[in-house]
Amino acid sequence: MITIIIPTYNERENLKPFIDKIYSVVDKKQFHVLIVDDNSPDGTGKIADAISRQRSGYVKVLHRTKKGVGTAILDGFNAAKTEIVGVMDADFSHPPEVLSRVLDRFKNGADFVVCSRYVKGGGTSGWSLKRKATSRFATILARTVTDVKDPMSGFFFLKKSVIPEDADTTSCKMCLEIIVKGRYKKLVEVPFIFPDRTMGKSKMGMKMYRKYLKHLQSLMKYKIKKKIWKYKLM
Repeated sequence: MITIIIPTYNERENLKPFIDKIYSVVDKKQFHVLIVDDNSPDGTGKIADAISRQRSGYVKVLHRTKKGVGTAILDGFNAAKTEIVGVMDADFSHPPEVLSRVLDRFKNGADFVVCSRYVKGGGTSGWSLKRKATSRFATILARTVTDVKDPMSGFFFLKKSVIPEDADTTSCKMCLEIIVKGRYKKLVEVPFIFPDRTMGKSKMGMKMYRKYLKHLQSLMKYKIKKKIWKYKLM
């Protein structure tokens, strides 16, 4: 069984249709959902509670004060009862149809599955040229610390044993954080098409990109220190 962590902040328009979509394509015996809401002022938390009552036993809600997506993901991982956990956004940018392929990869021995825009069969839909260029540039920068094709993905699944003890809770890209610091033996990428969001407003902006650059710098320092430490042990 897999628990899908869905961090939410002002996703009132998207949340119920997205949960309905998930359970139109997967079995509740194979996938549970944990909604982690950061006290959304638009009432997302109340909608999440209503969904949980309607889908009692396999959709749960964790309410928090606003702490950010990084801690929402890690708190969700810690609260989940299953060995395998993952992350999806509520804005329909992560298609639930991919979940069956994710499950297959774990059955075939993977312990970390990244849903990727940049492997064969993956891509984007409805993105502006500016957004495509910005995403590609950010991904190229991330390739300085990993060979994973889409390390910026927010759509990923892993066994709890992979999660590093020193994960940075302020990280804006938790997948990248875990790729660099995680304890995994077999990481695989599954292609998916990333569409533009259909409802609500995107939370991406220059503030987020600046935070990403700061995060990437810290990961570069981490890798350098790790290499130096290994060299000293030789």
